[in-house]
Amino acid sequence: MLESIGLTLRPGEYLAIMGESGVGKSTLLNLLAGLDRADAGSVELEGVNLAGLDDDATTLLRRRAVGFVFQAFHVLPYLTVRQNVALPLELLAVPDPERRRRTLEMLEAVGIGGLAERFPRELSGGEVQRIAIARALVHRPRLVLADEPTGNLDPRSATQILTLLRDQIKANAGAGILITHSRTAAETADRILRLDAGGLHEIGGGAGRDGAVERGGAAVGRSDSAVERAGAVERAGAVERAGAVERAGAGERAGGAQIGRVSGTPAA
Repeated sequence: MLESIGLTLRPGEYLAIMGESGVGKSTLLNLLAGLDRADAGSVELEGVNLAGLDDDATTLLRRRAVGFVFQAFHVLPYLTVRQNVALPLELLAVPDPERRRRTLEMLEAVGIGGLAERFPRELSGGEVQRIAIARALVHRPRLVLADEPTGNLDPRSATQILTLLRDQIKANAGAGILITHSRTAAETADRILRLDAGGLHEIGGGAGRDGAVERGGAAVGRSDSAVERAGAVERAGAVERAGAVERAGAGERAGGAQIGRVSGTPAA
């Protein structure tokens, strides 16, 4: 159950959410992604209320506007690095010449341009996570959701991957949410929040804060507790079914038009 949730994200902002296991961090991502449905309140993405969409329409919106990075990578072992990264563009029917160009550019951006025709089984864990980051960003999503993306990596690789993820989100003028148990990982974000039974509470700013855009800018993501009151919300889910996100609206804390927002008393 999630209660009293209030959250706003703006283009270029990278946010970390910490909290104990079972408190609802993955559930929150599922709500933002439209993977779970709220019983009350609303979730919007780019001004579209997800409650008004059927499953197919929600999937199409999520496919275009959201990227996911998971702890378990979820790359396809029988596809090459290039083919794995190109998948979101194929689903969006991007023409082959542009798809190839954008895929190779993204592989270069994450430092594995020379591995395009290799298979995941031939690579290290850090290299495979770079595939996952490239795949999450290649279609230029407005929102990137990362659920414990470095949980399977050694500390050095984890630091490199988190810095890369933050820098690429900002380079693409998107916004990102990092779910983590690690304060060290959270410090790479612009803002650090803690999720507990009482809701979301800001507990500090990380090293990425200097790159955050002005607070008065257009918001990419937002979550409001039942118009600041309690919300009940729901089942933690296979965040493996990637998707993501939220409802836009003109929010109390955002100075401009919002791309994404969650509000009300969401329960599922």
